[in-house]
Amino acid sequence: MATTQDKLQAATSHAAIIALQDGEVLIPAPQLAGELGINRRTLARWWDDPKLGFPQPTRINNRLYFSRSAVEEWKAARLRQTREAA
Repeated sequence: MATTQDKLQAATSHAAIIALQDGEVLIPAPQLAGELGINRRTLARWWDDPKLGFPQPTRINNRLYFSRSAVEEWKAARLRQTREAA
């Protein structure tokens, strides 16, 4: 029997990565959360917290997508902050 988590994942897994004409790549929120090893609620908390400076999502057809380049820039900035604090 499928769990609620399985049903949620199945319902959201059909969102695809979008490549825009300008070369920008948009990644769906569920996939990004998986890559970061967090759940979707944590992802929402991150973009709601202005102190973290996490990139804001773009809504397309009622689905949330994040700019791949903006997320990579944010990750690099966090890594620099961590190294400087050490």
